[in-house]
Amino acid sequence: MNRSTLLIGATILFFALPAAAKSKGRSIAALEGVYKLVSSRGKGFELKTPHWDGMMFIQNGRFSRIYSRKLAPVNKKLSQRELFHANAGTLKLENKKILMNIEMASYRPLEGQAFSDAFSFSKDGQTLTLVDAKGGKEFKEVWKRVRPATQ
Repeated sequence: MNRSTLLIGATILFFALPAAAKSKGRSIAALEGVYKLVSSRGKGFELKTPHWDGMMFIQNGRFSRIYSRKLAPVNKKLSQRELFHANAGTLKLENKKILMNIEMASYRPLEGQAFSDAFSFSKDGQTLTLVDAKGGKEFKEVWKRVRPATQ
């Protein structure tokens, strides 16, 4: 599967299949928007700017994330996974956690996986941080909200 096919599929999945988005009276609407990757760290990987770019879309209880390497080593052949990654699926809030169910991923072993992460916003509501249940020891991702485009 090439990048174009994956991006088209993720976009269709993101907009065509809205999901219920309420959990215990709390609306997921506060999370909705477009985010730019600041950093992502987990077991065996670290993606951060300026070497990586990423964008996440959250709308109607669905998410789509795209990660792309900007700067690659000149004399090293890299796999597709070392250059690009994307996933999409549903999300919901449960207590103070966000539950993300991955329905589609460029790295196939992630498909069908569910992740429950604590989340927090900066005081200004512009930075979203996701951390694992161990306080970020195994996974931490930071996203900055993108302001709407003016027309």
